[in-house]
Amino acid sequence: MPLSQAQPGDLVAYRDDASHIGMYVGNGQVVHAPYPGAAVRYDPVGMMPVSSVTRV
Repeated sequence: MPLSQAQPGDLVAYRDDASHIGMYVGNGQVVHAPYPGAAVRYDPVGMMPVSSVTRV
């Protein structure tokens, strides 16, 4: 689905290979761990190229 239709709880896959996943929390933000071992944090949804948005 388009990023413009994202709702809180949707999964956002980044990069062409979907090698990074964040969870959309609303207001243009995702929660994710930027790399293994890093603390989970909030960042803008457009911090990396978005590959897809999935509702589970």
